[in-house]
Amino acid sequence: MNHIIPHYGIFSRWYFGRMMKSQTAQGEKYASFKKDHGPPYHHYSAEYDELEHNDYLKSKGISPAELIHPNFEARQALNATSDHAVAHH
Repeated sequence: MNHIIPHYGIFSRWYFGRMMKSQTAQGEKYASFKKDHGPPYHHYSAEYDELEHNDYLKSKGISPAELIHPNFEARQALNATSDHAVAHH
């Protein structure tokens, strides 16, 4: 796009400022620590779980809980019990 803008004068300064603002906004989206799904899905909230709202899975009768790997479930259960034991001491 920059071949239509001269490299000197007022239009050059305007284009450079516009380009810098755009690049800064892109960098902020990629490097921010906001709790979201990241680019290009940054507009979805962090609580949104696309598996719960997946029409394909619903049409096949598959619940999101069935997609969790058994080893991960075991680790989560182990962590929950160890956290629970630590909380009582």
